[in-house]
Amino acid sequence: MNSRSTFDYIIVGAGSAGCVLAARLAADASARVLLIEAGGDHRKRPDVQRPAEYLRLQETSLNWNYTTTAAAGLSGRKMICPRGRMLGGSSGINAMIYHEGEPDDFASWQQAAGDRWNGSAIENTMQRLRAELEATGSVESPTEISPGCRAFLDAANSACAENQLHGTAEIYNRTTHRGERQTAMQAFLGNSPPANLTIRSDTTVQRIKIQDQQATGVIVGDGADGEAITASRAVILAAGAIASPQLLMLSGVGPRQQLSEHGITTQVDSPAVGERLVDHLAFPVIFATRDTAGFPSRWSMRDLARWNHLQRGPIGSNLAEVGGFFDLPSDSALPAPLRHRAIQFHVTPTHYLRYPADDSPPAITLAVTGSQPLSRGRVTLRSSQIGDSPNIDPGYLTATEDLQVIVEGVAMARQIARQSPLANRIDRELLPGEKRSTPEQLERSIRKFSMTMYHPAGSCSMGTNPSSSVVDPQLRVHGVEDLYIADASIFPTLPRANSQATVMMVAWRAADTIANRSAS
Repeated sequence: MNSRSTFDYIIVGAGSAGCVLAARLAADASARVLLIEAGGDHRKRPDVQRPAEYLRLQETSLNWNYTTTAAAGLSGRKMICPRGRMLGGSSGINAMIYHEGEPDDFASWQQAAGDRWNGSAIENTMQRLRAELEATGSVESPTEISPGCRAFLDAANSACAENQLHGTAEIYNRTTHRGERQTAMQAFLGNSPPANLTIRSDTTVQRIKIQDQQATGVIVGDGADGEAITASRAVILAAGAIASPQLLMLSGVGPRQQLSEHGITTQVDSPAVGERLVDHLAFPVIFATRDTAGFPSRWSMRDLARWNHLQRGPIGSNLAEVGGFFDLPSDSALPAPLRHRAIQFHVTPTHYLRYPADDSPPAITLAVTGSQPLSRGRVTLRSSQIGDSPNIDPGYLTATEDLQVIVEGVAMARQIARQSPLANRIDRELLPGEKRSTPEQLERSIRKFSMTMYHPAGSCSMGTNPSSSVVDPQLRVHGVEDLYIADASIFPTLPRANSQATVMMVAWRAADTIANRSAS
């Protein structure tokens, strides 16, 4: 093993969190910051820049290509778990939705971690973050909306105005710049990163160096010839809800029994590492439309010309263009606390299960997402090697309440679909199908066809008790000095929102905490 490098801060993972951390910590010109990313620099790839092509990126080397274990709650199916592997991380392969949620979404965070994480403090950070993104032109509302998605907005808002539903339909803001995807790397670090920031792409972190319960650096590379890099102030994991717990365990921080099974020496017995994994689950309610042609899966010369010259047309769509949050009805089978903004819709002008296949028919999808899942799973080691993906079990639908939320959400989707002007565009219901109306029929369909909404979180949860959490309210790993985690893995609960903005908010607050501690 060789050692040639020393930095003040080492950040592992150059995704939505890591790029924020790097920019904020490098704002101190005297600090030497290292940002490490396993993937390469693919920001200028056309399929990364074009919003509508993000689904195709799931089949490339830009994705870690994780797969979950077979899920009992999903009829034994395995689920894809896309995570970005490039500078920019998952902000380079996601649907670009930027949604901050509401302050009351974080009440459970305050309960878990105290007043430091109250809704007002979080909202203040969100405002600062938003101002930064707006200053660089990195978040915007789309200039074009597909006709079917526009019809959903009108139909849903009409239903709310008539008190048939309670909620708000909305156009989702996106992390794009003049229509083109803007990764976190571009938004926060630009094309000329600070001189005191070193970025190492195509570099795999094997483990964190821990000596006498203090993080002193990382080991990168392959095998016994790995390179040791020293951190004089802090190591910060920003590798996400799958890789962060894996790296902790490979470094000897995790459940003692599990580490022992893989021949890993326990540095800190931390039973909560990998536990409480949670994800948003979506069931696609799909309708065939009366359109003569569906949303294109192959671009015409006109499509390409409009995109190349104007950044407009179907290539500029992020597919999940619109949606909104809605309460369950007062006669819901669920208790009142679980009804508020319980359903989020992601509406696409496509057949959700078949697009972007060439034979994808004309369709519109109202994807019913349970916004506050109670089901929990875990991340566990498959082996002691970083190259072996861990076992990923999100525990989908293990809480019966989550299934009931989606059942009631299907009824809501159908109600909106019957409302003009959306009803005028619909030919028939394809999934779950008009004949499936009983709770038992709907439950079978939900288990068979539900999909991830790509928001894994919670596997290194924040809290005050080391036996039930992994990091403290300052995001320091319990039992290890100078080791922090700042990514979706620390979420005590999932907010009622797409997770990108919340991840960036966590990283922003973490950077302030770490910098202030180092200065004191």
